[in-house]
Amino acid sequence: MPPPAGYFERPRPSALATAIAAATSADTINVYGTCYGNFGKDLTLQRRGKRATLDGNKTGRVLRINAGTTTLPDLTITNGETTSLGGGIFVRPSTAAVLVNVLVTGNAAGAKSFGGGIEADENSTLTLISSTVSGNTAGGSGGIDIWAFPCRYAGTTSALATRERHSPPSAPFA
Repeated sequence: MPPPAGYFERPRPSALATAIAAATSADTINVYGTCYGNFGKDLTLQRRGKRATLDGNKTGRVLRINAGTTTLPDLTITNGETTSLGGGIFVRPSTAAVLVNVLVTGNAAGAKSFGGGIEADENSTLTLISSTVSGNTAGGSGGIDIWAFPCRYAGTTSALATRERHSPPSAPFA
């Protein structure tokens, strides 16, 4: 029986970029093994297998959320490295990222940048549920940087390394 329309399974890590390019808004893409990508659609990247990892291989940012809402359940985001903002995940203005049971670790932003693990830019929404952000580095805000009001952050039973947190005093927290 074929999978339902809009459902992609790509068992090879190198196929992630192809699956993202072919996806339409609200699709679910299954992630197998270790792979990395950069996308801008309303998508869900879903773990398949025991160790689904989005790995930047220290050659750039792991994920850039360019448009809509991206949901990431049960993944590891690691080895992102950039001289810019958001080594692991960059949540662009007016977009949203929802992380559920995600580990964001081992990512780095530039020595003069912020958000080694996650950079949530102006007017974006970042939601962490049962997720961990630790072991990330940057010139400032190694873990999560919430750039400017009115970015919204909602965290539920998530672990953030204290020395890595940062947000401007005017940022509202849900």
